[in-house]
Amino acid sequence: MTIILAIAFFSTLFFFGWQLSRSILNEHRIEHLIAFAGIFGIGLYVFFINIMGLFIPIQTVFYLVLLVFLLFASTCFLARRLQIFGDQRPLEWSVSIPWRKVLLFFALFLTLSVGLISFRHPMDRASTREPTAATIAEGNFPPVEIFNPTDPLRYHYAPDLFAAATYKVTTVPLYVAYALERAILSGALFLFGFLLVLLFFPGQFFVAFFSSISMMYAGSLVFFNIFSGISGLYQKFILGQNIQAPFKFVSDAIVGEYTTPVINSVVNMHWGAMALALTLAIVYLYFFLLQRENKSHFIAAFLAGGFLLALLAIVSEPYFVVLCIIIFIFPFFSFFKGDSVNVKKVFVTSFVILAIALPIAFFQGGLLRSAVIQQFHPSSDERAYDSILYTSSTTSISTHSFKVGTPWLLYDDKPVYDSRFLAEFILLLAVIVPALIFLFKQRLELALFLTGLLLLFFFIPLFVASDLPDLAVQLVKFFNPVPLFGGLAVGLFLATRYLRTHKPLLKGILLFLAFVLMAQGIWTHTVWSVFGNPPGLTWSSPNAKFFAQVDTPEAAAYAWIKKNTTIHDLFLIIKDTHADCGAYGAPNCLFIFNTGRMAPTYKIESDTNTTVAGVPAQDKFALFSEASKNCDAGILRELHYHYLYVDEEWREGMEAMCIKKNELDLVFQVREGEKFIRIYKIKGSIL
Repeated sequence: MTIILAIAFFSTLFFFGWQLSRSILNEHRIEHLIAFAGIFGIGLYVFFINIMGLFIPIQTVFYLVLLVFLLFASTCFLARRLQIFGDQRPLEWSVSIPWRKVLLFFALFLTLSVGLISFRHPMDRASTREPTAATIAEGNFPPVEIFNPTDPLRYHYAPDLFAAATYKVTTVPLYVAYALERAILSGALFLFGFLLVLLFFPGQFFVAFFSSISMMYAGSLVFFNIFSGISGLYQKFILGQNIQAPFKFVSDAIVGEYTTPVINSVVNMHWGAMALALTLAIVYLYFFLLQRENKSHFIAAFLAGGFLLALLAIVSEPYFVVLCIIIFIFPFFSFFKGDSVNVKKVFVTSFVILAIALPIAFFQGGLLRSAVIQQFHPSSDERAYDSILYTSSTTSISTHSFKVGTPWLLYDDKPVYDSRFLAEFILLLAVIVPALIFLFKQRLELALFLTGLLLLFFFIPLFVASDLPDLAVQLVKFFNPVPLFGGLAVGLFLATRYLRTHKPLLKGILLFLAFVLMAQGIWTHTVWSVFGNPPGLTWSSPNAKFFAQVDTPEAAAYAWIKKNTTIHDLFLIIKDTHADCGAYGAPNCLFIFNTGRMAPTYKIESDTNTTVAGVPAQDKFALFSEASKNCDAGILRELHYHYLYVDEEWREGMEAMCIKKNELDLVFQVREGEKFIRIYKIKGSIL
């Protein structure tokens, strides 16, 4: 049944995206429809469930939006078949047959391989990510901090919202939902790279395909770390010496500290696939709207573009801000062409898209609104609710979110311009310059837009700083789209030069340069596809261990909790350590994954040595620590706990102390050998 539900779920989304593209974009080219089916289906689904979830229970919204999508798509399909709106252009491919096969094969290969890599990749068990998704699926919406449920979650939670919807509607495991999300969006990302180049270079299929490949794989000189392993392997397997970690070079050739190939980002970055796919789709849609001649359904097309741009604000705030800046200033760049008619069209397009996206982005939830308020009105009083990221009612933050300055230390006290930084960027930057010069001569609009994006993504982390630790770390993520847009521009340049030159030596140089540029990405994709990420020898998912096996005491207890409690019921779990999922995972994450309920400890991470920065609600954490020692009834009421979840990991005597100091009802118990679980309801507890 799970497979059938998953097929029905994604088929509905793709059907909607396909029909919407045909209706509002008047699109009939099959390769374009495939890309838009993915991005419109998933993107607009997340957008609407996020907005409607503010007013209607989210579990109802998951199905309601699907039903509306199905009805809309079916109506469009029938209207087209019955020719209610006149003759429609028949479906056709705009790509020649050989390139059509190559394009679809690689898009499918990329989708399946990213899905498999993600399936074998450990879940991100941080409090704000997969554990939050488990609670969203059970009704935690608008989302609150699962470690401090009285405060709203200020985070880019859109990928988690879609994973929660997939998990709830299809019943696939949560980690499979994330894998499917990354897989589909990675395929859409590749297709949009291909389509963007074709938009400016019609009929240049080789150039478009190579550019999209370069976009996915463009990396850095980090790849040459592979040669550092030769001596170690020789000493280990030829000379028989005792060499520690002889295969370390495999990972050293993959990992970039400041930036990595796109193929790395879509798997390793929790929100990478959705953020990059949306960013590129919005760029394509922007130019598509500028170039379209058919005015029908123009408003609907602008709405779709504005909605996707607004959605980006709860996927990746940095990319949203950069896109908004470029879309705002691009009309002024268009004066270079001296075409007054085109300038007017660019101004109108930019204004309408921003007018739709900005108000929605500011009020739809996430981190953006809090960051803006903190920037202009630094909070130093009880209105810290509107300050930034992880705060509590007693937090005092009297600093701006960002300030202009040269942060010579990016993060972890590492200099900006050290050798590692230069090694990761020097190759790509060296080739980007001639590539952009070429583009300025060939397609001025595309060159201006890409240059603006690259300048902002690269220089913002170098000239903007933040005193807030969480935001200071986020600044480094501005670098991630540089390989995407830089790789696209460089691939376009190299492919075009390769086709135009007749000199064998120059062709060889261009091929060598392309190989060096993409070696890191290709190496990464190959290693992860074969050995997994991180590399290993198993094809099973490492995430199944986080979910209770059938017919175990835990499974019985979790099933009872899901049936007899709600998302508003908070559970008290007293243990020496709450690090079920590692030191940096969410406290009590096994309980959260399996029940979708919250067992707050008022710490972001499980590490018992968490610093003050990891204890946002210090007043509540102090109360929780006290309750963990004496089970005081007053504290339990103040922290709004409703149930006690007791198992063999509780400290000896704590259960008896809680029974003595509180009025409790034993509502569930199970025992198997030394294992036992007892659940008590606290009498008089209120929501």
